[in-house]
Amino acid sequence: MRKLVLLISFFLSVSVFNSYPSDDCHIIYGMWSIYKPYEWLNDHKQPKGMNVDLLKALTDAAGCTYEIVPGNYKDNLHKLESGEIDMMSISPVRAANKFAAHIPTSIVLYRSIFTRTDMPYLTNMDELRGKTVLVVKNTYSHSYLVEHGDEYNIRTVTYDTSPEAMQALSDGEGDALLSTMELALNSAYQIGVKNIRSSFIPNIPAIYGFCVNKNNNELYEKMLKAMEEIKRNGVYFEIIKKWHIRDISTPSWYYYTLIALAAVIVAAFIILIWNKMLKKQVQRKTASLRSLSSLFQMVLDAMPECIYLISKEGKVSWTNVNNTQKRTYPMENIQKEIESAIHENKCFDLTRLSNDARSWRIVAVNLDNQQDRLLVIMSEITENVKLRDEALMAVRLAAIGEMAATMAHEINNPTALIGLNMDLIKRIHNGIGSYVSDHPDGFSDLDKYVDGWTSARKTLEEAEDNISESLRRITTVIRELKAYSVSKPNTFEVIDIKRTVNDALKFIGFFTKKYTNCFVFDAKDNLNKVYANPFQMEQVVINLIQNACYALTEKKQKIVCSLENTEDNKYVKLSVTDEGRGINNEIINDIWNPFFTTRRNQGGTGLGLAIISRIVKEHKGYHELSSIQGKGTVVSLYLPSVSKNEV
Repeated sequence: MRKLVLLISFFLSVSVFNSYPSDDCHIIYGMWSIYKPYEWLNDHKQPKGMNVDLLKALTDAAGCTYEIVPGNYKDNLHKLESGEIDMMSISPVRAANKFAAHIPTSIVLYRSIFTRTDMPYLTNMDELRGKTVLVVKNTYSHSYLVEHGDEYNIRTVTYDTSPEAMQALSDGEGDALLSTMELALNSAYQIGVKNIRSSFIPNIPAIYGFCVNKNNNELYEKMLKAMEEIKRNGVYFEIIKKWHIRDISTPSWYYYTLIALAAVIVAAFIILIWNKMLKKQVQRKTASLRSLSSLFQMVLDAMPECIYLISKEGKVSWTNVNNTQKRTYPMENIQKEIESAIHENKCFDLTRLSNDARSWRIVAVNLDNQQDRLLVIMSEITENVKLRDEALMAVRLAAIGEMAATMAHEINNPTALIGLNMDLIKRIHNGIGSYVSDHPDGFSDLDKYVDGWTSARKTLEEAEDNISESLRRITTVIRELKAYSVSKPNTFEVIDIKRTVNDALKFIGFFTKKYTNCFVFDAKDNLNKVYANPFQMEQVVINLIQNACYALTEKKQKIVCSLENTEDNKYVKLSVTDEGRGINNEIINDIWNPFFTTRRNQGGTGLGLAIISRIVKEHKGYHELSSIQGKGTVVSLYLPSVSKNEV
């Protein structure tokens, strides 16, 4: 019925722009050109919006006619004061209170703070302290800043129209804009700015609605009665509902309370249903968890590793070492490391030797738990270290055997040369001795004994040089063999990797000549230093080059040993490339495994690459291998660089 009355009143209302004036009551209404959804001109320049519909209903109830004059806020405010227009829609502002009388309505508008998208979000009025805020002159937003600007130490800049203020903010003027959401969005759309966003909605509510000039008491009384009438017959609320505007006469909390109450009732019903089901499930799960907990505890107790949970105070809060039969490393020996790890929030990985000569690996991991800050796992690695040392010794002994055979050949050749030269020297000396015995008074016939004295002297000098060089070679071979066989300490230090590789190549040099005529060592300039065990690095290079030699099928095939920094400068890359037989793809993934060898018939142990892999991992590096069967193999090792600041 209310909708029918509303429709009838709309159809009977007069034209918006050209209503026929009446001598009794004719209203000139000043409308903002664009203020959706309250009032605006559509594409056909026709007035639209909630205020337009309310104006139609009010004038119909009051028996008045009306016409609408579009304009901006500033101009309409002046026209209302001068009497050029009779009504407009505003919120109470200081500038209008002296001449405007408000018709009580129940629409509440909230203001928003707008900022540029390149600025950080603002979340409250306190964050506006000391900033410049733009606002439209003589609006409620302006009045609020006039009253409260000093409280927040805000500098206010006013503009005549909302589009002007919005454009100024977009162009970088000021820090924020205070306006209603509807007015700001319409202005932004009108001028086409895209770098403005709503930052937050401050608690600045204001009543919004019609007002008339205070001098027009007759019109004011008519509008008051008309407003009461359209509220009483429901037309007012139908219009509010049509434009999806919330009014304070309808308590929103009432609807929210009903919805919340219904939700609580439904939730309570569901909870009651599920409560019994969940209770049984919880009982079953609890029993299962207890069983699993007992089983888990048994597994932890049976593990050879010793596990400790350390509290933030550095005390043991839990451990699986519950009996004296399980060996463990004394916690007091690593108390300083534990305290440092807790305070500095870091982990550690240690290898220690206990008083009973057992080796332990101790790993500590930081936890997020507020009570337990550290997980410490102790593993006895005595057997592993022993096996590794035995494997290293076996490889070293095998290498020494190979070197012994090579050096036997190297020693025999210079020894034979020494013997030949010694025979020559003996003949020369014998000839000179015979001549001196037969001709003690002169040396004129010396040529017939030694094939010419000058030639004999030159030959004697060459023989002496050969003897000296051969003896030097023998001395060098013996010295390198002694250096290799002497045990060296297992310590790490900052080393020049190029020098270490050179030392290894000197030792392996005689061996490589047996397999290839083309061995190349290519070391790039400005190589980074590495933190490593020099003896182990020599062992790695020797093993890699030995494997490369064994892979060759002809002496003309090449072996290249190279050193270079990686592109990110984090590693030094050591590569050994050969042009040998290559590796079958079916076994390429197995060659790093201990005791896997393709040279079992030639005495291979299968420990060379396994030991290389272990050494590289101990140096916090990694390795790569690529091979093409029939063309060759490339083995690359990556060793962490030491920065220049650490050297």
